[in-house]
Amino acid sequence: MLELGIQQVQVSCVSCLWFGACVCQVSIPTTTVGAPPQVSQHQGHLRAREEVELAISQTAQQLGGYADVLLLHTPGRPLGENATFPSCAAQGSWKECRLLAWRQLIRAQQDGLAKEIGVSNFDCSHLKEIEAAGLRMPLYNQIEVSAACPMNEELRFCQVAHGIHTLAYSPLGGAYTPKLREQLRTSVSSVAARLGRSSEQVLLRYVIQRYDAVVLPGASSVKHMAANLDLFRFELTKDDVEAISASAPRECAYPMYQPGQIP
Repeated sequence: MLELGIQQVQVSCVSCLWFGACVCQVSIPTTTVGAPPQVSQHQGHLRAREEVELAISQTAQQLGGYADVLLLHTPGRPLGENATFPSCAAQGSWKECRLLAWRQLIRAQQDGLAKEIGVSNFDCSHLKEIEAAGLRMPLYNQIEVSAACPMNEELRFCQVAHGIHTLAYSPLGGAYTPKLREQLRTSVSSVAARLGRSSEQVLLRYVIQRYDAVVLPGASSVKHMAANLDLFRFELTKDDVEAISASAPRECAYPMYQPGQIP
């Protein structure tokens, strides 16, 4: 990796996941789910705040003092038949939990524990909550985006309006959806052959050009890392982008995190 000029590696931190460029994720606290009735909402908020503070502190220590980018991993748990909420949530919404955790990330940046902060899997309604609370807007929103999982247009306009950059995870279709990944590769094979690139490179370049996004592909070999670094040495034509948009299958690897799934 050092021979390619990559100084960070993917590691597993105590309280988050770290992707390549030192992007750490801190989850909304959930250990207060099913808390005894005698635990008041105020006590629940304090416990939740302490959990977020601990996660951030452990992450910073694990990384040598700070994170380049610290993300709030999810706006909450997806809806389901057995949906439960921690004590910081009220009336079936994770709003207060989100805002509590986001305030702690803002504080972490002020304290020098993170250079930049952002969120993950937030839809437009979640971002508007931050704006309505008068809090600083995130610099990044990490969401699933690929040729098969187009970016929600409302979310896209919302992010542009607030200067929020997209970090695209699963840009090749997701590690746990091999059939989808193969369908994607097949859908761009002719473009890849014409350009002399791999199908994976074309799919990643598509996300970069179509959505002006930063792609976060997983790579464990030097060969794949070198191929990922080569993404800015070629471009797709407008016709290429339109053709891929029309021919790619339509399936998200993680539908539970698509807009509207988390209250």
